[in-house]
Amino acid sequence: MPAGARACACAGVRVLTLRRRANQSCAEHALALMLALARKVHETAGLVSIEQPHAAGYSPTQFDRAHTANANWARSAGTRNLFRGRLSIVGPGEIGREVALRAAAFAMRIVYTQRRRLMPAEETRYGAAYMPLEELLAGSDFASLHLPLTSSTRGIIGRRELTLMKPGAILVNVSRPQLVDRAALLDALRAGRLGGFGLDPHYDAPGRPDDPLLAFRNVIITPHLAAAPRRNSLDELE
Repeated sequence: MPAGARACACAGVRVLTLRRRANQSCAEHALALMLALARKVHETAGLVSIEQPHAAGYSPTQFDRAHTANANWARSAGTRNLFRGRLSIVGPGEIGREVALRAAAFAMRIVYTQRRRLMPAEETRYGAAYMPLEELLAGSDFASLHLPLTSSTRGIIGRRELTLMKPGAILVNVSRPQLVDRAALLDALRAGRLGGFGLDPHYDAPGRPDDPLLAFRNVIITPHLAAAPRRNSLDELE
């Protein structure tokens, strides 16, 4: 226990964590990236004519409505649901816990890892089970990073960790980009191992339009939007 918290405990003073709006926005953004990548929203938005999916590399086909609904006539393969998917939270701090609360609405199976395991009551509250990092990555359908950038966390997701990840898994990082080794990430994307990657903020601010990450259809990078809007730093929670 930190010295300050210990002193408060000895004095009988309760210490509570403030649920900051910026943390809630970051959690929403992480879920938004997962949803967009899982449902391929960023790839298919605006493809409403027969010609547009063709131009984008799809093979649109009209179905016989006498036998089936005309869903996904653009033939966008590989969409998935968050429902009952396994979400791995790397670092269940303030933002990671907000993600867990929201993921529960999708009936996601939540696992987490960090240096110190949560108390049993906290695991129950967030519906989360502890796993070591290697085991956690191997079974992840979705993984979300929520760590500060330190000498020990820089590149915590590197070549070995990306190789350990379940093929087709979606990785989202709304913390610090340097948590993921960039060269290893590019290799994993080129190999087709990752199902998708969402990032906010970018490795460079501002970035370059010729950034190789932007060449991948299954990558979404947003320009440091996760904690927005700015009024989050002013509003008070009821």
